[in-house]
Amino acid sequence: MKHYFTRDWTIYLIRHGESTSNAGGVIGGEQASLTDKGVVQAKALNNYLQQYPLPHAKIVCTSHLPRAMQTALLISDGLRVSANEIIIDPRLCEIRRGEWDGLSQTQIYTPEQQKEFALYDMDFRSPGGESMHDVGTRMRSWIYDLDVCAQRQQSNVSTVVAVTHGIATKVLLQRIFNLTPSYVWLVGMENTSVTKIRATQRGWHLDYLNRTPHLADRGLI
Repeated sequence: MKHYFTRDWTIYLIRHGESTSNAGGVIGGEQASLTDKGVVQAKALNNYLQQYPLPHAKIVCTSHLPRAMQTALLISDGLRVSANEIIIDPRLCEIRRGEWDGLSQTQIYTPEQQKEFALYDMDFRSPGGESMHDVGTRMRSWIYDLDVCAQRQQSNVSTVVAVTHGIATKVLLQRIFNLTPSYVWLVGMENTSVTKIRATQRGWHLDYLNRTPHLADRGLI
C-alpha cells in the first residue's frame, strides 16, 4: 500500500484489554466488556505510558465497541488526553461476525468449517458478517483520513494512537506491508499490546509489533 500522506505519520495501534468474549471463547461479542484482568492490563499500560510518554501532540481514536472504549478511557491519563478528546471511529472495530456473533468457538470452528476457511481465506465471510478484505478496506479508509482529521483540527500533529482490535490490526498490516494473506492468521496480538508503524516519504516502516513491556507476565526477553 503506497503512502500518499501530505506529512509523515507515526501510528500506535493498541489492542483492547482482555474482554469477556476473549475469556469465554466466544466469537465476536459486539457488546463484550473488559474482564477484571482486562482492566488490570489497561491500567498497567496507562502507568507505563505515564512513565514513558508518547509525543504530547497527537490524535487519539478508538473503536466504538465497549471493550475498546473502556480501554481508551483507562489509558487516557497516560496518553494525556481527556475523554472528550478521544475520537470514536467505527471503522476501527473488530471484524463483524454477523449471525456468529456471541457463539462459542467450539460450536463454529468445526473441522469442516476450518476447511472452508482455508478455501476462501481472506474472502471468507460468516453469515451476515464481514470478510477480512472488508475489514482491510475500512481500515485503509481510516488511515488515509488522518491528514483530513489533522487539517480539520488545524494542527501539525503527526502522531496518532488508535485503540482497536486484533484482526483489524493484523489486516491493516497485511495491506500496508503486502504480506501474504495466510500471515494474518499467524501473527500474535496480545491484549493491550502496542504496535508501532510509521509512514514516511520513503515508505512504510514497522518499528515493533505486539509489544507488551507493561505486562509483568509478558515482559521483554
